[in-house]
Amino acid sequence: MTIAKRIWILPALLACCLSTVASAQQMIERGPFGKPVKVLDETQRWSIPILVYEDKDIELYIPDVTTSEWIQSHAGTFNEKGQYTLSLFAFYKTERVCRKNQIDSGLGDQNHLDACASIGYKSHLITVNTWQKNITVLSSAWVDKAGQVYPELPPQKPGTRPFNDLDQNLRDALKKTTEIVAKEIEALNP
Repeated sequence: MTIAKRIWILPALLACCLSTVASAQQMIERGPFGKPVKVLDETQRWSIPILVYEDKDIELYIPDVTTSEWIQSHAGTFNEKGQYTLSLFAFYKTERVCRKNQIDSGLGDQNHLDACASIGYKSHLITVNTWQKNITVLSSAWVDKAGQVYPELPPQKPGTRPFNDLDQNLRDALKKTTEIVAKEIEALNP
């Protein structure tokens, strides 16, 4: 095979492989009753999730932010700018919350609402700015009940929102998360 043909085939092969990986990306390992027992964090490491909010419809989880690796990689930005970036996982205990999130994302047609029967979670990669009191959604994905990215639904658009514009459950989860992060970083740098 000539070098020209190899160069042409390589991008096509790479694109094929990447699309297969993206559509089959495992983000959550499920346990009893669908609750996550492991989550893939923003550094592509698996960790045991920490529950930061719960009500009758939804549970919000973060990766284990108490590990020395996580704390060391985030301490500088937290101390210098009051920011940290992490993955946030919403576990839908009912379809009602999924449907509300679909509508809020501009996906209120029947096909998207029906997809909630297959969706178990939503994952967000966010930056929390504790000084400016806002979050920036960097990326998001709908995750099926098996814990894999649900490729048929578009991700939420990135954007920044002040804490006051967030649902109370998310504000409570972020408050608890920030308390954990601050405590762990302070323990690292006494």
